[in-house]
Amino acid sequence: MTRLRIPDAFWEHARAVQQGRTAGRGRDAGPAAALVEPASVGWFRARAMHLAERLPDGALATGAAGGLQDTAPRAALVSLGARVGGVGPDGWEHPDLVQIWFRQADYVVPRADVGVFTRGAMPRDPGRAAALEQVADAIAGMLAGEPRTTRTLTPAVPEVRGDHWVRLTAVTGRLHIRWDARTVVVWAVDAAPGDDEAARIELARRFLRWLGPADDRQFARWAGVSRDDAAETWRRLGDELVPVSVAGRARSLLAADEPGLRGAAPGEGVRFLPMFDPWLYPDPAPVVPAPPPRVAEREPGPGISRRVLNSLAGRVLVDAAVVASWGRAGARLTIAPWAGVDRARIGEEIDVLGATLGHALTVRWLDP
Repeated sequence: MTRLRIPDAFWEHARAVQQGRTAGRGRDAGPAAALVEPASVGWFRARAMHLAERLPDGALATGAAGGLQDTAPRAALVSLGARVGGVGPDGWEHPDLVQIWFRQADYVVPRADVGVFTRGAMPRDPGRAAALEQVADAIAGMLAGEPRTTRTLTPAVPEVRGDHWVRLTAVTGRLHIRWDARTVVVWAVDAAPGDDEAARIELARRFLRWLGPADDRQFARWAGVSRDDAAETWRRLGDELVPVSVAGRARSLLAADEPGLRGAAPGEGVRFLPMFDPWLYPDPAPVVPAPPPRVAEREPGPGISRRVLNSLAGRVLVDAAVVASWGRAGARLTIAPWAGVDRARIGEEIDVLGATLGHALTVRWLDP
C-alpha cells in the first residue's frame, strides 16, 4: 500500500481535540446564576432522553436523537431498548439509524442527522478543515468504492499505531462504519449536504437538550472539538442560553428548556443503562452517584471472579435514581444492588432487556 503523508494541520487538529478532552472542574458559578439541585438535573435528563417514559415501537431515530455510544459490545442497542418499545437484536441496524465515529468512538445516530454529528464537529480553522478533507480524499481512494476493515488502511500511515488517524477523519462526514463487536468495516460516502456552521450550532443544541445543564468545556469533550471551537459555539448560541449553578459550578441551559428543568420530577420505570449510556455523562458527580464502597471495593470470592466484578459498569435506574450496578457475559446477567430494591419490579425489565438482546437471560444477584 502507498504510504500516506498526513498534513501537519491534521495533527494540529488532533492535538487541539485531545486538549479539549480535559474538561476540568469548570468555572465557579456567579451570584446571578439560578441554583439547580443535582437530582433535578438527573430527572430532567431522564425525561429529555426518553428514560422516564418509553417511546412507542419504531421511534428509533427519536430514541437515538442525542447519539448512543456503542463502544462496549451492543451498548447502543441496550440504550435503544431502554428508550424505545419493541427493540429487538437487530434494532441498531434499522434503516433510520447509522453507525459512525463520533469523537472517535463508535456511535449510533439518526441517519437523517448524520451531518450534525459529523460536520458539526469540523474545526473552524480553514487549514485544519482542509487537511481533514485531504486525508478523507486519500481514504476514499484507498477504499475504491468497497467496504474494507480499518486494518487494510492502517499500513498507509505506519508511524501511527492503530486507526486513530482514520477515526479523526470521520468529522468530514465521508466515512460510515459497521462494527459487529468483532470487526470495524468502513466505507466512503458523500458528506451530508448543509452548512457547517449550522451543523455546529445544532450539535451544541442537541448536546444541551439531552445533557444540559453543561458548559462549553464539557461540550468540547463530548463532541471531540477544540476548546476554542466549543467556546465560539457557546458565544454564537448567545441568548439561547441561560446561566445556572449546579453544585456551585457554572453551567448553561437552553432557555427553552428552563421550565422543564424547574418542573423536573422523578420519572417512573426501571431501565438498564449500559456503560457509556449518555444519561451517565458528562457530570457523573454530583448528578450520577458513585457505587457504595461495599459494591465498588468488593473482592472476588467463591463463584465471583474479578472479571465479573469488573464487568459491573452498567447502572440500573428505578424512577430516575441509580439503585444497582450490572454487567453481562453472554446470556448471564449479574446485578449488584446498592441498597434494598424491588426485585420483582426489576425482573420485569430484565425480560425487556432479554428481548432486546435476543437472549433468555439468567440472573445472579450479588447480595452484600
